[in-house]
Amino acid sequence: MKSYDLVYIVRPDLEPDAIKAVVERVTQRVQDQGAKVEAVDVWAAPIPDRPGGLAEGLRALRDAGADLQCIIARREPDQPGKGVVFVTPLQGDQEIAAAAQFGFIAAHTVHSVRVSGRDRPGIAATVAQRIAEAGISLLGLGVQTPGSSIGLMISQAQNLVSSHPWEILLPAGVLAIIVLCFSFFGDGLRDAFDPRSKD
Repeated sequence: MKSYDLVYIVRPDLEPDAIKAVVERVTQRVQDQGAKVEAVDVWAAPIPDRPGGLAEGLRALRDAGADLQCIIARREPDQPGKGVVFVTPLQGDQEIAAAAQFGFIAAHTVHSVRVSGRDRPGIAATVAQRIAEAGISLLGLGVQTPGSSIGLMISQAQNLVSSHPWEILLPAGVLAIIVLCFSFFGDGLRDAFDPRSKD
């Protein structure tokens, strides 16, 4: 009998209790479809950004008997030549040991919810509709890109200092100007309200 697995990536800012609540809400909407809903760990490992880099990591998991149901690989935009792969699930000591040997670790900032059950035509659309009826947006479950900030820009530019040193100049310059402005503002307040400065 064929089965299906739908894996949804959950926002990284959710606490464990919030993830549990998501599982419960989804379960309430799809249990009449014979579906099983559970939170599963996502495992991540660095990989070289070259042909065969992903295959090396997956080969190690295959040899350990892992039956992966979700694989996401991408380049690291701030680290040329490097990438990262996310997989789920890993079950049993043998699979986890093989994953750890290659460099996989549990990604505590990425969580996923898996919906599984007996496969039949249109089941994915039915499950998605039931989840929507629960008021859960699949887009809302997606990983959100962190907002831009001066600190984040400087942090990312540190990895590019040797190849693109100008990337750090703008955010560092803006930060220096902000610090100077606060310093001048503080001096102005002191001059205005410190009685000793008027003597």
